[in-house]
Amino acid sequence: MDSHWTLGSRRVAEWSLPDWLIQKSPTRQNDPVYLAAVERFFREIGGQVKGLFWKDGGPIIGVQLENEYSARGLGKGADHILKLRELALDAGLNAPFYTITGWGQRSDPLARCAARI
Repeated sequence: MDSHWTLGSRRVAEWSLPDWLIQKSPTRQNDPVYLAAVERFFREIGGQVKGLFWKDGGPIIGVQLENEYSARGLGKGADHILKLRELALDAGLNAPFYTITGWGQRSDPLARCAARI
């Protein structure tokens, strides 16, 4: 059975970013402290699922990079999603599909992001 993995941050009751990270850095944008934590997290996951991606004959066909995300501005929005995709690829999370949810007025940033991938 093919699967689609969800990696991105959560801002809902049952999931959350760690308190230490929220207190240390702006989150869910291209802040160096936050991105270093994301990079470490992605590398840990990448090591655990190595060999399970579609390209390796495995079942993972997609990776959700963010959840309920609608930020805009410098280092946010499409720029942030593209940075997350870059970090995911560097960590070995190489899938045919990358997704996000919650863009709100999605036509503008999603179109820009998709056109740049």
